[in-house]
Amino acid sequence: MIIGTFLFNVVPMFLLGAVIYAVYALIRKGRKMPLAYHIPRYVFLSYILSLVSLTIFWGGISFGNAYHMLNLHPFVWLSQTYDMGYRRMVIQLLCNIGMFIPFGLLCPVVFKRTRAWWKTVLIAFGTSFLIEFIQYFIGRSCDIDDLIMNTLGACIGYAAFIVCSKAISKKASPHKTGGEA
Repeated sequence: MIIGTFLFNVVPMFLLGAVIYAVYALIRKGRKMPLAYHIPRYVFLSYILSLVSLTIFWGGISFGNAYHMLNLHPFVWLSQTYDMGYRRMVIQLLCNIGMFIPFGLLCPVVFKRTRAWWKTVLIAFGTSFLIEFIQYFIGRSCDIDDLIMNTLGACIGYAAFIVCSKAISKKASPHKTGGEA
């Protein structure tokens, strides 16, 4: 199912992102920027399109649905798995974490103002909150555990950003040995 979701959702969103970013780049052609500037921005745009598609549009939207599931009890999945069973619940939680790892990694790359960890985490939390809020009104569930897991995913992504930044900065600045003048 995860591979099918990827093929039928993420791939088309990355193609749509390429078209949108190409139009944007053509409009802003007066300012030449290196490819290393454009790639993370294109990937972040495509990721956001995929995120919206998966969390808002996937499975349809139903405004007339009288059922709105709201869970405000953190970690309720430890004692209840609803109708999906424990295995599927764990897979869903892991997917919620994985879904926001790219956010935590790419946000500080694309937006220099978000390089402080708390800014990236706060923006990811706000984004996840907005998604959960919208889902409640379109016939889906709103779950605080999803919000927690999405934010955890963003924290993991931010940690990956820090590790990559340090590795890149070490590679970019050659170390001097004691024998060099």
